Amino acid sequence: MAITATTTATIPPCGGTNAAAGAAVTIKRTPAAATTATTTTKTATARAPRSTPSPRRRVVTDANILQALAEGWDPATCVSPGYDDDDTSNSNTAPVFRPVRGAPSVLAMVRRPRTLWERVAFAWVADCRDVGLFNVAVLATVTLWPSVIGMYLFGKPPPWWWVAAHVAATVAQMGSFTLAMHVSGHRPCWAYRWMDPWIPAVLAPLFGQTFYTYHFHHMKMHHVEDNGLKDCSSTLLLQRDSAADFFSYFFRFFFLIIIELPSYFFKSGQTGKAVKSFVGEAVSITAMVTLASVNFWATFAAFILPLVVVRFAMMSGNWVQHSFLTRTDPLGGGLHNSITVINSFYNWQAFNDGYHANHHLNPRRHWSEYPLEFLRQRARYTDAGAIVVRDVDYWAVFFLLMRGRYDLLAEKVVPTVGLGAKIAATVGAGPKAVEAALREKTRRFSLDEILALKGGKAAKAAGAK
Repeated sequence: MAITATTTATIPPCGGTNAAAGAAVTIKRTPAAATTATTTTKTATARAPRSTPSPRRRVVTDANILQALAEGWDPATCVSPGYDDDDTSNSNTAPVFRPVRGAPSVLAMVRRPRTLWERVAFAWVADCRDVGLFNVAVLATVTLWPSVIGMYLFGKPPPWWWVAAHVAATVAQMGSFTLAMHVSGHRPCWAYRWMDPWIPAVLAPLFGQTFYTYHFHHMKMHHVEDNGLKDCSSTLLLQRDSAADFFSYFFRFFFLIIIELPSYFFKSGQTGKAVKSFVGEAVSITAMVTLASVNFWATFAAFILPLVVVRFAMMSGNWVQHSFLTRTDPLGGGLHNSITVINSFYNWQAFNDGYHANHHLNPRRHWSEYPLEFLRQRARYTDAGAIVVRDVDYWAVFFLLMRGRYDLLAEKVVPTVGLGAKIAATVGAGPKAVEAALREKTRRFSLDEILALKGGKAAKAAGAK
């Protein structure tokens, strides 16, 4: 009996019954013999066999993106991880692209399973490139939930070493899990729909996420408003190298999101989302208070401390991602209000989250495709003067901003694309030009400035019509 599903995978998908955005591909599980026969027949009838295999293309990843930029690789001759050539239907080819920096990692770049573990994982993901999400979810399930249950059952309070070990395990997995949740929120990643709550509902509370707040805040509000005035996490009216402004931003989110997010949906006429976002936050807080009355230290380690840590991490990350805004067009979208971090170990851990501008341009694009898409659009990044930095992560950029070390930030700006390339091409630009440009991009906007810019854009749009 065949099982049919749709997915956006552009490599041979891994099966199941889930659906993702984009072009639909029908996945059918059939006996191996039948599959082989079908493939052979299709190949024979569709066209004559090739005499020679098509040439290998360069695989573009974050690990070699600087080389691609420096050497001017032609995107037309490159592919993203998980592809071999134009002919993905050719059953005679069985290429395997191994992870860039060793295995296991979140970058499982394979078309066919190399190990028994990958064979198991492929049965549960809709796209074979998402084995990393499966790894992250399984690791959290088998390490954290047993620990939480044990702390409540076997100790009041639990031993200090147990609490410490649990906190350490949570923090160690928090980064990759949060970005796995981000990726799976934008593109359904599981082979079966009943698996969809695994990350956002079953595992998310272990990492400080209240029920579906992230989903409503990030997917349904932030990506709609794109750091504009209605965005509950907008950085427009703040001085983005000021610690005082950042902490007011953080505490506002921490304590008031339960009010501001539902209010946003109510004002937008989305009553259902308003109710759901409020209920999710309220139920989560009520559950934590109740559990704390039963076993405070277990609740502190399992839920309260992760809540504080992840909210600080997420808001500092969003702060950095939207700190450098184009003065003339801060509402112009990804290239004008988002940063890009390349050639970073962080991208290996976090599903290429450093390509934030690219993500805002197309939130549904698969995370493994961001480096190649970045290479394709390098001229567009340069024309917009987009911020592209290398060899750092968001934490490093955050602390450099808080210290006002624009000199060190300027050293990390990539000179071959984006703002770096634009300034390099400017006649008479001095060595401090990049530093000065970065300072200008973090300066706060006044409300009058934003309204004037919005009015100008509206007038231009009306004139174009």
